[in-house]
Amino acid sequence: MLKKWLSDKIIKIEGIILELENSGRVVTTEMVRERYHAGDLTYVVAFCEQELEDQKPHLAHKTYLNYRRCINNLKDYRPNTKFNEVDEQFLKDYQYYLLHVKGLKKNSVAHDFRTIRKFFNIANKKGITVFYPFDHFKITTDETIEEYCTPEEVDKLDLLFHNGTLPLKLQKTLGFFLFSCYTGISGKAYKMMSISKPTLYKYVERV
Repeated sequence: MLKKWLSDKIIKIEGIILELENSGRVVTTEMVRERYHAGDLTYVVAFCEQELEDQKPHLAHKTYLNYRRCINNLKDYRPNTKFNEVDEQFLKDYQYYLLHVKGLKKNSVAHDFRTIRKFFNIANKKGITVFYPFDHFKITTDETIEEYCTPEEVDKLDLLFHNGTLPLKLQKTLGFFLFSCYTGISGKAYKMMSISKPTLYKYVERV
């Protein structure tokens, strides 16, 4: 019994080493160990969920939620897919699902695919999989067209803000927009400032 058990383990390890070598990679002990103990992590969704929880302490809450949403979309589509089942055709079918079943916009779909690609890269580095279906799969986005307000339009918005007739949520949004227009600071910088001063949007005065 013990001899049979050891023989099975050796065969499994040799198979892992052979698969890694055939992929043209330099095989390390850590890669073999990761692959050997992967178990259910050979399933894409299971690996992504585990990896996301491991990374959670180092991620911004919004980033964590975005990754979680992307993983849940894949989970809704095909929860028990293994890494070696994900090829270019799988990605094309999943793209169709996100666009026409989930009803996502092209840029949202692109974000989902970049997230999946990120976790595939991690799985490759850890030796969980040697498959990488993104080499010939193009992630496409819609071109973003930037529009600008004229000085006259900004004047009208400024007047609307100081009239104070908008609901509070819209008043805050407009205040944020005007504050950014007048100071030139980015949205990210404004958010960082508003954490320590939540009523910052009120201090809008054109000079």
